[in-house]
Amino acid sequence: MNEFVRPISLYKKILSRNPFILLMLAISIFYVCIVFYSYILDDRYFHPGSALTLSSFFIQCGIFTFSLLGIYLDRNHKKYEFILYRNTVYLYLGKISFISLVIITFCSFLAILFFILVRIKGLTVSPFYIDSFMYILVYWVVVFLIAFLIGIILSMLIPSLIVYFISIFICFFIGPVNYRLLDNRIAERLNLGQRENDQFYHPLYGYFIEDAELFNRLF
Repeated sequence: MNEFVRPISLYKKILSRNPFILLMLAISIFYVCIVFYSYILDDRYFHPGSALTLSSFFIQCGIFTFSLLGIYLDRNHKKYEFILYRNTVYLYLGKISFISLVIITFCSFLAILFFILVRIKGLTVSPFYIDSFMYILVYWVVVFLIAFLIGIILSMLIPSLIVYFISIFICFFIGPVNYRLLDNRIAERLNLGQRENDQFYHPLYGYFIEDAELFNRLF
């Protein structure tokens, strides 16, 4: 058990020393809070479902952040590897476990904030809460974890610093911003974010959280 926990402590230490990543996470939280205020607390635009469906900037920012974080952690853990153990299996398991914990904690904080604000505005407990939870799971948690794994893989394949630029380039094509760069059919296929990410939440159709959406992100 100790062999599994030690890398998590190491990655926590490494992450705390990178102000850029922490700044990106802080900017993401600030942006989401503004969106929540605009579509939940502001009576002029009350549209709680849209507080999630119009979060494409947050998703794109998260893809950039966690992809770069995957590279950063992979590069920096190697200097400590001899201190831990020669078997790198625990290192990578600890790395994935750590970032999963970060992503879940990060998204859970925003999800709890979302549900509290919606409840304050008087929306009673309903399937909307479950659907919103599934949306956050599919479009935030899963997408950010995929971006992190992409960062690790790129770091393993490309030893030079150019990997950071390649990662940013790839992130442009797998995030919501790709609709401005590619043909719609290609963009929809590559996009890890929601289809039609500039559309308001429709009370009748709800979120795009079909099984096919999750399948497309995993495969």
